[in-house]
Amino acid sequence: MDFDLNEKAGDDLWLENSNGEMDEVDIYRHFEEQYRANEVLNDDVGVRENIYGWDLNVEAIEELNGLEDQVETDVNGSVDDQVETDDVISDGDDRIHNLSPPVVDDLFETLEEACKYYELFGKQSGFGVFKRSNHKNKDLSQHYTLACSKSKKPKTSNEGRIPKRRRAVVGTGCKACIKLKNTDITGSWVVVEVCLEHNHILQPESSFLISGYRYIPKRLQDLLNFHEEQGLSVAANINLVIKGAGGYLRCPFTKKDARNHIDKYRRNKLQALGGDDCHLIFEYFQNKQTIDRNFFYTYSCTSDSRLWNIFWSDGRSRAAYKYFHDVVVVDATYLTNRYDMPLVLFVGVNHHGQTIIFACALLGRESEDDYKWCMSRFLQCMNNVKPAGVLTDQCPSIELGVKHVFGEETVHRYCSWHILHKLPTKWGNVGNKSEKTKWVKSVVYDSQTRQEFEQKWLSLMVKVGKQNDAWFKGIYAMRERWVPAFLSTQFWAGMTTTQRVESMNAFLNAYLTRRESLKHFVSSFEEALGNIWQRENTADHDSKFRAHKVNSELPMEYQYQSTYTNEIFLKVQDQFTLCMNLSCNFVNEQDGDVLYVVSDCWQNNFQTF
Repeated sequence: MDFDLNEKAGDDLWLENSNGEMDEVDIYRHFEEQYRANEVLNDDVGVRENIYGWDLNVEAIEELNGLEDQVETDVNGSVDDQVETDDVISDGDDRIHNLSPPVVDDLFETLEEACKYYELFGKQSGFGVFKRSNHKNKDLSQHYTLACSKSKKPKTSNEGRIPKRRRAVVGTGCKACIKLKNTDITGSWVVVEVCLEHNHILQPESSFLISGYRYIPKRLQDLLNFHEEQGLSVAANINLVIKGAGGYLRCPFTKKDARNHIDKYRRNKLQALGGDDCHLIFEYFQNKQTIDRNFFYTYSCTSDSRLWNIFWSDGRSRAAYKYFHDVVVVDATYLTNRYDMPLVLFVGVNHHGQTIIFACALLGRESEDDYKWCMSRFLQCMNNVKPAGVLTDQCPSIELGVKHVFGEETVHRYCSWHILHKLPTKWGNVGNKSEKTKWVKSVVYDSQTRQEFEQKWLSLMVKVGKQNDAWFKGIYAMRERWVPAFLSTQFWAGMTTTQRVESMNAFLNAYLTRRESLKHFVSSFEEALGNIWQRENTADHDSKFRAHKVNSELPMEYQYQSTYTNEIFLKVQDQFTLCMNLSCNFVNEQDGDVLYVVSDCWQNNFQTF
């Protein structure tokens, strides 16, 4: 779902102001002001601060020490002075870039002070900090080692095989570290060993990208949570927050960190609601039925009472099926939830030529029994009204489900694209690409009758030397399922492929992600469905109050204009205009047969009837 600042998103959204109060504001005006706000240059510390009131280039003060007071650091003082004052230890702000390296006998009052100091020094120098070892005596830490995050030795595989998942090597066996010891007298910590030499390149300018130093400020966490509650997609949510924060280079976190935060927020919310995903989705369906009395849902479980299949359809989709059940496209190529359950879509075309969804289902797996269950529930949902035609790919499980539930009354058609795009590649080196395209067009699309196709097909097989090829024999045996000459008597609403479902999958990508729970998946799907119905409402309005001009003054074209919707009228008008260019001339009559010649006035094409 793309967020456009030029489009008003809503009027009833609540945002939190700087005083912690809740004000009802226009979200458009809110984000417009956020993005247009001028950045303030802080001359005292030389750091640019953005509209959210936090430093985008520094470590979070609260996360390192919890103190808010900032004291100017004496960068010319000794290391001991820096360690013992609140300038370094109590202030985690990385505006301090002049820490001296640690030396032996440096003293820290607490272990936390030592860790904070070395973290700041590591961020200043360009390396991460890792606790490598911890020796305990009587449940009290006596020795502590803070090492470079690359101190681990790189792992090597001696098996001589390529791993399935290749991961970048982080460890280099770096020896840089400081070792601390707890004094028995005062309980403070003293540095007993220091190694400052690294065996890798240090990059202080990009240290904010090191995993130990990355963080999402509290204000942006709240903003991510707010966008999540308003239904923004994960990608739109993250991009909006990063843009408002000043761009990628001014954010102390990555996109992956933001995605992990949103996932954690969803998990926590699910646990707060009871943690039972199945219970939540059924509660959601029951609430939908109280609002929409024609809302239909059903499900099936395994023998051990685990949820397996879910099917649902709202009242408007069921009503649309009554008018547009001439052809239904069934496809299950979209996998988009944390359980990897395939989403089966039942798609059709409305009176504007737009793609609409009749129903959908989530299946435990793509088996014959599951598709039979799905098709039977679809028929039950639609009051046992079978579609006149069904368009699918060459999935055996779907084919058996269609045949078992819909029977011979429904014409089953295969997606021609999946067959025709393989056809030229099966011919080998016979002919070039343009020649193969002409052969397919001549044999498949230019054949007006079944006999004509069969004759051209056999001639083509002899030409390419594939008379005995098993693959060509197989698709020829099922020619009644994909060749237009065998299916021309059935209405298909201009569809010969499953492209509409594939484009619908691309449309759903703006609303759905793979890691969503069932409850969140269904609610996001409903939001996408609402967008589809809104497009239909807009098209209905335009067809009632706007009309395309006619190309002639003939009453027939005016009748077309008043009868059809705008999109369908344009298609009919094109055909009507072509007919106006034709002339029909009588030639002769013999034995009761009348011969006419139909010609195109503009292209001089002739056809005898």
